[in-house]
Amino acid sequence: MVNKRWKYSNTCVHNVAYHLIWCPKYRRKILIGSIAKDLRELLKLKANELDIEIDDMMVMPDHVDLFVNANPTAAPHWILQQLKGYTSYQLREKYTELKSRIPTLWTRSYYCESIGQSVADRDVTEGNTDIPKEATPRTMETLELYSWEYVRSRIISISLYFEPPGWCI
Repeated sequence: MVNKRWKYSNTCVHNVAYHLIWCPKYRRKILIGSIAKDLRELLKLKANELDIEIDDMMVMPDHVDLFVNANPTAAPHWILQQLKGYTSYQLREKYTELKSRIPTLWTRSYYCESIGQSVADRDVTEGNTDIPKEATPRTMETLELYSWEYVRSRIISISLYFEPPGWCI
């Protein structure tokens, strides 16, 4: 049985997911009817082109809410830039009323959160929840080298050399 949670490439095993939200300019309630339907289709099309999986999508009248899985090389800002730019161009070409009501379709701001995993999705094998069951022995060695305990000990040893700035205290 293949675990869909883990993605594989030549050099890494990854699970990178983001929660993304953005709004139309002036938070106008324009994402309704055929505009919302076309926006959903355009987002799916562009995500497929960028090799991004959209797990969940909600198009509300005044904002777009996405849960996406991406490659570790795709930064969230770049993903949003691609999705917002493509959909703005396509929707404003098709629906000319969007050009007259607002100067640009989307605001420059957005919300982004990296998504962790739920307890139900974790593999509980030998007390280590971070290693996928289908990892090869070579991959297991690499993952064990960078286990949470190892990383935490490195952070603590590095932080002993640096004094925090005054505003952190």
